Formats: sequence, C-alpha cells, structure tokens
Amino acid sequence: MLDRLDADTDRPGLDLTKADYWATRIEPGTFSMGDDNGLDDEKPQFDYFIRRPYALARFPVTNRQYLPFVEALAGRGTPEAVAAARKLLQLMEMHKQKPENVRPGLWPGARYRAGEGNHQVIGVTWYAATAFAWWVNEWLHEIGVLTAGEEVRLPTEAEWERAAAYPPVLPGGNRRTWRREYPWGDWDEPHPGIRANTD
Repeated sequence: MLDRLDADTDRPGLDLTKADYWATRIEPGTFSMGDDNGLDDEKPQFDYFIRRPYALARFPVTNRQYLPFVEALAGRGTPEAVAAARKLLQLMEMHKQKPENVRPGLWPGARYRAGEGNHQVIGVTWYAATAFAWWVNEWLHEIGVLTAGEEVRLPTEAEWERAAAYPPVLPGGNRRTWRREYPWGDWDEPHPGIRANTD
C-alpha cells in the first residue's frame, strides 16, 4: 500500500546516491577462483588477481530504481538523468539498439505494477542491465556523487566469486584457507532464511 501511495521511498540501502547503497569494499589481491572438486563449470581452479578495490550493491536493483532510467531515455526526469540518457542513446544507436529494448519485459506498460516499486526488477536482458549500469555511472558523475576514477558497471564473474566466497580483506597464507563454499558458509550451517535456492 505504501508503494501505491508513493510513500515507500526512504528505505536504507536503496538510494543510489547514498554511500549506504554499497556493501563493504572488497580489497584487491589474489584469490583462488574455481573449484577442482566442484561441478564441471567450476573447473579448473586457478589464482586470479583483482587489481582495483570495488563494492557491490547491497540489494538487487528495484523497479523504483530502474524506472528513472526508462523515463530518462524517454526524455523525462532531472536534467542530469536526461543528459546521461542522451549519451547512452548515442551508444545504443551505434549498436543498433532501441530504448524499448531496455524496458523490463514483465512490466505491464511504461512502468511497473502498483505496489511493486521495491521488488527486484526482473525481465531485463544482459544488454539492458549493462545499459542501466552505464547510465547510472554517467548520471552519478553528472550529479557529483562519483569522482574521477570511480565507476559503476556490472561485476565480472571473478568479482562475484571473490565477494561471495572470501572476506573483504584477504588474510595471508594459503589462498583457499578463507574460502567459503557458499556465501553463508558451509551448506549445513544453520542460518535459516539465508541460503540461496541452489536447485
């Protein structure tokens, strides 16, 4: 109901312009990626070096966060959001992409269903997710939230694994010592409600 009344907007960790949007910073370093004892798509195990510190978003992107992106591509929104969208539209044209290609396939029209503002945005392609990240990067630079050298983009597979399997700062010693099989720890650790649907 709060979302339908547009009164559910101040949730911590969901404002892209605030520092609490980002999870703990992951420090650079070498970690052991993959798992020789795991499934076929986890092999081979090898050392990988993360060169720059980074942080993932604390939560998946919501419909409410994605809507200003769609609106900006249509020329609506703040001047900074629209300016970032204009730059993106030039890139999209070069790649023969259209703005309608980034609209979530499960939205019933030009926006999400009432009451679903804080639901995770779904029904977007990899291209649309990449375009959204590119637009957020430009927009946050336009409004002065990001400084030179900082960027928003989709994480690489290595960055996902590093964030999910290791602590933010890598301790010395054997590179596999601190590796967790799952983000919550071992499969049988009793953390109700935290496990992922691994099936």
